[in-house]
Amino acid sequence: MPRQRNKDYKNKESTVVSDNGRPWTFQEVCEAFNAVASLGPSVIVIDGLDEIGATLGKTIRQVKELQWLPFPFPPQCKIICTMSRSDLVFHGLSRRQDCTLLSMPIFNTINLQMQFLEEHMQQHFHLLNKNHHQQINDVKLTKNPLFLNILGNEIESYSVHSNLAEYLDETYDKISSLRDLCVRCFQRWTKEYSWNKESLYGDSEDEDELELEGWIPDTLRLFAVCRGGLTVEEVLTILQTLGYRNTREVKSYDWLQFRNCIGNFLLEKANGLLDFSHQHLKEIVEYVLLHSLKAGGGAAATSNEPENEWKEQKKRFHSHVAKFFLKQPFCQRTIEELPWQLLMSGDIKTLVRVLTDPVILEGFLDESKKNPSNRQDLAFFWNILKDEGISVTTTYQQMLMKLGILDPVVYDSEDVDIDEMMSNMSTEEKSDTPTIPIIITTPAPEGELSIIEETGSIPDSDLQKVCLNPT
Repeated sequence: MPRQRNKDYKNKESTVVSDNGRPWTFQEVCEAFNAVASLGPSVIVIDGLDEIGATLGKTIRQVKELQWLPFPFPPQCKIICTMSRSDLVFHGLSRRQDCTLLSMPIFNTINLQMQFLEEHMQQHFHLLNKNHHQQINDVKLTKNPLFLNILGNEIESYSVHSNLAEYLDETYDKISSLRDLCVRCFQRWTKEYSWNKESLYGDSEDEDELELEGWIPDTLRLFAVCRGGLTVEEVLTILQTLGYRNTREVKSYDWLQFRNCIGNFLLEKANGLLDFSHQHLKEIVEYVLLHSLKAGGGAAATSNEPENEWKEQKKRFHSHVAKFFLKQPFCQRTIEELPWQLLMSGDIKTLVRVLTDPVILEGFLDESKKNPSNRQDLAFFWNILKDEGISVTTTYQQMLMKLGILDPVVYDSEDVDIDEMMSNMSTEEKSDTPTIPIIITTPAPEGELSIIEETGSIPDSDLQKVCLNPT
């Protein structure tokens, strides 16, 4: 029965904007959440509820106090969540009579820490003796499972366990946060397994400059700017475009060494894509290697944004990922990654051309409803472009005239609400005659989406048609 109800709900229309085309208010989002929670039997699992923050005009405190949750909560919906006892979320939930709080033991004893490491390190656990056990317990941060997990990964490496006592002493003296440990890992991985790309000016002699430069730091940067992860083959291909070619090319054996040394810092998801195993690890990579202070890559780059060095570096990585997906046959990942990468790299001109490509637009409209978030993404991108002064109405009218669907006559240039525009373009209109003609496309020959110029923009020629068969 719950499966059937969930299936029925997924078939319903969804959007992230209200009837007037503007984003939902916080109250409207809460009402929608409460309505969904009342639909039928469901269980929601949230790991790290204390990570929620300010949104839609509400402060962090207002959101974390959780007064927006219904009381009592609908009996047919259960929420299981984790959080820190010191966070406002915990105090907000502790005041509710319909909430059961369970305290999980922290790793504050040698026995608990060693049980965790033995399960994690398996056959490598014998590298630790009783003196090492005590040294690990003396490091206060080993009470954090994520810290202990990364430390276990490092101990498995020969260069670490061959001088383990000294390594643990330095950890005790110099490491005061999870970020410090990760920076130390980045430096070791770079020194032992990485190298720099080809340069017209030769290799740098500045050791400080080379500490976090090379194909391994660049690989971590690529994962940080991607929306949903990358495959091994995709990473190796993009690294070539970054300059790791010829004698500097990263081979499969080099990648295998890297994966072995980082342990489960990266994990393979069910769809075959690799991504960070924990959100905190991604945030650390963004902060240390991309100098970004916001999770998820920060804000989109716009045409009137002031330039600075670290933002330019981040935009370059987004641009390289965008170039890669522009050359790939069309599939669902094209919709998920390509427009996002173009937006974050500040290439507004190419973004508009991608959003007006008939094949990609058909994927965004998602008439089969296999990917309901596609329409939400389309609305999001056009809300950004509208702020850039680009008219959604005029843009799509020009596209339809170019395809020969609309006559080349003068139309009212006044823009309309994005939600209304998308509704008109849907084939599920209540009226028999749609406001805008339905775009019918046929499979194009297999080929590339488009070859992007070195300047970061598409040539003036039209986008090449992409194949409709997903790969």
